[in-house]
Amino acid sequence: MSISPSSPLKERYRDAREKLLQIPGVTSVSLGYKETRKGLTDQFGLRVYVQEKKKPADIPPAEMIPTQINGLITDVVQSQV
Repeated sequence: MSISPSSPLKERYRDAREKLLQIPGVTSVSLGYKETRKGLTDQFGLRVYVQEKKKPADIPPAEMIPTQINGLITDVVQSQV
C-alpha cells in the first residue's frame, strides 16, 4: 500500500509513531494489518514492535500501549531480534 506524503493517514501515522516511540520498550512502529494467532486480519492500523511482550498486569499504566491512537488500531508485536 502506497501512501501519499501529504495524506491525512500519513500525518496521523507520523504523530502516533512519535508518541508511541516515547514508550519504554517500543522499538519501532509501522502501518500494517493486525495479526492474531490465526493469521492476518482485515483490520489496518499501527503495528507497534516491542522488545518483550508482557501481560497487561505487568505493565505500568504510563507504559501501556493504547488500543488505538489517532483513530488507528494498534497491534503489539514482539520484535524478532
